[in-house]
Amino acid sequence: MKPKLTLCLALVLSGGLFGCSTTKLHSDAANPLSLSIALLDSPYSPEIYVSINTNCHFHVVITNNSKQPQNLLKEGSSWGWETMSFELTDEKGNKYLIHRIPAAWTDNAQVHWILKPDEHYVRDICFAQIYQGQNSWAGFPERLNQGQDLKVKMKAIFEVKIDKSFDGAPLWHGRIESQPTVCRIFDNRSRLIYPSSYGE
Repeated sequence: MKPKLTLCLALVLSGGLFGCSTTKLHSDAANPLSLSIALLDSPYSPEIYVSINTNCHFHVVITNNSKQPQNLLKEGSSWGWETMSFELTDEKGNKYLIHRIPAAWTDNAQVHWILKPDEHYVRDICFAQIYQGQNSWAGFPERLNQGQDLKVKMKAIFEVKIDKSFDGAPLWHGRIESQPTVCRIFDNRSRLIYPSSYGE
């Protein structure tokens, strides 16, 4: 069994055992892909939490709903690094775009998955990820830096733009969004006196 299928099956089984809260697939007829966020419910609270620390990971699932294979750009290049972002909307209607900070690339290969019909590509997300010595994600509300949590509606956005410098295989490009999921987000790193070099 392929690794991406194994990971997706594990994710689904975990949701069945632990009450995984997964947004519904969302796409239109013109788009072969759909996007969803998978978050695990807490056994101690009715709310879903996203903590910004190195131990908190969640998943975004990209699904090929078409009858044709889709070439899906991986994140390990200048073209793919910033393709995933997240929009947070708080209870007052304020919006925040959580995005990847641009990175410098010495080995900049245009690598992609071949996503077959009805297959899933699972992206692992950690908002405290450190890459090239700096935080990978930015755009969080100032309130989180003060050790407070924030209840938000969060949706994932996957957007691929192909410019004239791209000369690789034909790729899926466009923009898709997940349905929003309600969660409470907080930055656990701001509560530590001596933050580690790994972003926790």
